[in-house]
Amino acid sequence: MLFLQHLYNLSDPELEDQVNDRLSFQRFAGIDYATTVPEFTTIWRFKESLIKEKLNDKVFALILSFIESKGLLLKKGTCVDATIIPSTTRALSKERRAAFDEHPSSQIDTDAHSTVKGGKKYFRYKGHIGVDVGSTLIRKRAFTSARPHDSQVKEALLSGDEKAVFGDSAYSKKSDKRKARKEGVYYGILEKGTRRKKLSNTQKKATKRGPEYAAR
Repeated sequence: MLFLQHLYNLSDPELEDQVNDRLSFQRFAGIDYATTVPEFTTIWRFKESLIKEKLNDKVFALILSFIESKGLLLKKGTCVDATIIPSTTRALSKERRAAFDEHPSSQIDTDAHSTVKGGKKYFRYKGHIGVDVGSTLIRKRAFTSARPHDSQVKEALLSGDEKAVFGDSAYSKKSDKRKARKEGVYYGILEKGTRRKKLSNTQKKATKRGPEYAAR
């Protein structure tokens, strides 16, 4: 049912209603006429339990192993990327954060941090993914506060068997480029221009198209 919820972007109450109403959803979830569909509060508690028992990583690894056994992973390359995830609360001052560190509250988010994007300041998290080129299946993922730079998480998104690596200029490092060439891995990370070294017209076009275009 959680697969269906993710695929169709359903809230917990909507998921309960849709599974009750649609035979295709019931067949997918293995529910027959003699089975009672879990109510939305049960669905919510189940998801909370997965997090509490730290089973999300095991479930992800199990699913990935099943996908790989079906030959759906191409392993030709990995495209790395990051996205901003909003926090449920506002940014905290140093004083308030210190106070909540001493006296935690389940109502206040102290794990998120501020970041600046497009000239605006956000109090958020970051979701990082390593996507298998060709199949577009996620092989690696990580979640951090908004503070770490994207390049700091890059190595955690690589599986080690890829023949190419793609990403935007936030991941660009000369040392990584040299390492990739030495190991025979195609380095498709977009170049970052500097005051001393401007991007060529070809590099500018590649930056506008994005790493996904290069990965094709």
